[in-house]
Amino acid sequence: MENLLAFVCESQNELDRIARETDHSLFHKYYIIVGFEVNKNASFFRETDSFLMLQSLDEKDPELLSRLILLYSMPEYENCLIYLNNALINLNEILDKFSDLKNNILLDNDYCVGVRRSKCAMTGFSKAVKKYSQLDYGLIMDRAMNGESLDFEAFKIAFLEFLPTTKLSFSTNSQENLSKEIINIVLSHNEKNSGEEIQILLDEEVREKCIVFSTNEKEYEKYTTKISCDENFVVYFYL
Repeated sequence: MENLLAFVCESQNELDRIARETDHSLFHKYYIIVGFEVNKNASFFRETDSFLMLQSLDEKDPELLSRLILLYSMPEYENCLIYLNNALINLNEILDKFSDLKNNILLDNDYCVGVRRSKCAMTGFSKAVKKYSQLDYGLIMDRAMNGESLDFEAFKIAFLEFLPTTKLSFSTNSQENLSKEIINIVLSHNEKNSGEEIQILLDEEVREKCIVFSTNEKEYEKYTTKISCDENFVVYFYL
């Protein structure tokens, strides 16, 4: 086993959710536990899972996390994939990301970082990891608010920023047909928020307070704001 999948977890609920969602993956997993006593008794934890306990972590700095993983994991793990945003875990793309690492293709995005042990040993981290700057995020938000269409990676950043500070729920149609990445963003958001639930809809009639994903040419009106995505959908916020 040369591939290691790593996550930073800041609560037991977050840890349990990730373990359940990745239960059927074939990869060994490494959990960086920040600021809580972990309960490892659940059935979805495996004997091959590893845990690193930290009292605190100021920020999810890619280079710092890469050093921690390479320092404290076993040397047989050549390729390490570290998620910086657990709301964007997508099991379908993990195989592709490990394949890229094996072929020395660097992973430079805002939600996960890939490191190859031998390459870091020889050349260091300067070219192995990249962190989005605040300017990148600001430009994405400016483009979103100006009505420009975003690629899916930029869309996920803007969507998360626009979400209200309350819990969200799904209609049956949206639960069954929205992508796993979008659903995970919402589930992660719900762990940190409470209060009145606002429903997420998909190609459905607008309600008083809701968020509507539209995949057809229907024009919604009187919305608070909207985000357009290159994947041929628009999200309308009624808040």
